[in-house]
Amino acid sequence: MKKIFAKIHLWLSLPLGIVLTVVCLSGAVLVFEGEITRALHPELYRVAAPADARPLRPSQLADRIGGQMPDSLHLISLQISARSDEPCMAAFRETGRKQLSVDPYTGNVNGWTESPAFFGTVRKLHRWLLDPPPSKGEKSVGKAIVGVSTLALVLILVSGLILWIPRSRKVLRNRLQVSCSEGRRRFWHDCHVSLGFYATLLLLVMALTGLTWSFGWYR
Repeated sequence: MKKIFAKIHLWLSLPLGIVLTVVCLSGAVLVFEGEITRALHPELYRVAAPADARPLRPSQLADRIGGQMPDSLHLISLQISARSDEPCMAAFRETGRKQLSVDPYTGNVNGWTESPAFFGTVRKLHRWLLDPPPSKGEKSVGKAIVGVSTLALVLILVSGLILWIPRSRKVLRNRLQVSCSEGRRRFWHDCHVSLGFYATLLLLVMALTGLTWSFGWYR
């Protein structure tokens, strides 16, 4: 039985390794999207808090914002930070994910916050391999490849876990640690076996949650 799982583990990993690497690396870049965006546009994410000043009430902020924005925009929410040096973020029905940065002490508009185009490209690479569907809920070749690759990752992880199961306590100890004194080949083998085991649970969670986006099961 383990021979079958060994073939599954190997022959799924070889052709899909490049796709999975691209998806994982682009996802890692997106993790830092907020931090990088804030660093590039600090004027939109920081305000000077006056001494002994209190933020305006939400109703006052809404009135101030309404006086500075066109009537075609409809305010739907205000996100007020607990930190005194962060602005209030206003969301509008017509602007999607783009928000308006507002000084919570004066109600003055700082400008629109929008992720750089670079992250939009990375997001398309991560979810659709730069081949987004024509509209939400529809299919595309890139979306199908990412979905199938993510499903294959689950099979790779499960088969790898089955292959990892040791036959004795001595083998168990060897498979839970990395040897650095028995040559490079043994070192890389132990990295794959031991570190792969420790990462399996986390990778399974990421793969299974990724499937909901790949196949639209969240809808």
